Amino acid sequence: MTPSPTPSQDAKAAVRRRLRARRRQLSAQELSARGEEVARVLAGEIPADSAVAGYLPIPGEPDVRPFLGQHLLRGGSVFLPVVDPAQQQDPRLRELQWVHWTAESELRRHAVLPMEEPLGERISTAELRGLHPHGLTVLVPGLAVDHDGARLGQGGGFYDSTFGPGTTGSARREVHADLPSIRFISVVHAEEVFDAGSFPVEAHDLRVDAIVTERGAITIGPL
Repeated sequence: MTPSPTPSQDAKAAVRRRLRARRRQLSAQELSARGEEVARVLAGEIPADSAVAGYLPIPGEPDVRPFLGQHLLRGGSVFLPVVDPAQQQDPRLRELQWVHWTAESELRRHAVLPMEEPLGERISTAELRGLHPHGLTVLVPGLAVDHDGARLGQGGGFYDSTFGPGTTGSARREVHADLPSIRFISVVHAEEVFDAGSFPVEAHDLRVDAIVTERGAITIGPL
């Protein structure tokens, strides 16, 4: 039997419906223009030769593809997430895998989710961390984020399950000595940045270290 939604889950669902409706009003031209501005802001936040775990946007999300392409030209490396459809049935198994991406990478439509994925050798998040002992920047998609770094995702839970509670930046977590540092940047539209307490937050929700919108970057202070 499927558990009944909790009041917090119901409240999150209501906020998600409102935010998705707002995103549907954005034109392709506006999304494209915002994507170019997001690329400019991200380039100022992320070192040129660093590793980035990005994503391919679903309809309405801020378009980070211009930045990802530019980052490759700057000498950086880019990895994109892939989702095993079998993992969707069990939240305990929801962990993203990653594929190294270049401008020549072949993409395919996911069998279930409204997203595209790169083809290629898959590696685990632990392996991705191990490849980049000097740090990794994760661009985190979502529908909203607040000024405390709390994020409202699409509801699949993959980023929360993959990185888990307490995995955010140096001032906001305890890090095992043998794990590299990870910086989480939430990429949202400017109107999707809210005051703390504007939407429900649960203990397992991933918190981010910074927010990037088409209008600029916001660094989240320590909790």
